[in-house]
Amino acid sequence: MYVKLALKVMKVNAEHDECIDHCLPYAFGECNKMHSIRCSHCPKLYSFFDKLESILPAEEIQLIDDKKKKLLHYLAHQTRKVYLNAQVQVNLLELDNDGAILNC
Repeated sequence: MYVKLALKVMKVNAEHDECIDHCLPYAFGECNKMHSIRCSHCPKLYSFFDKLESILPAEEIQLIDDKKKKLLHYLAHQTRKVYLNAQVQVNLLELDNDGAILNC
């Protein structure tokens, strides 16, 4: 279930989404539209780690917290990658026969 959740996060697009958890422009400060719904799946990732912390011994909690931070950094990286790739695709679609893109 959590793998599917992570894959869903990576497949979001760079357009406005009413769910704030899926709106990439909002994550990058570029969306000022209303976000009227909240996805029921996204909070499950946090609930999973909360549940782990509640059942594991105290000496394991730091390890779980470190793993959670690494996973969140990875998901943030994937989000940036999807967003930037979408922006490149938009730029490519706007090219005419005389245009060029310099990728530095």
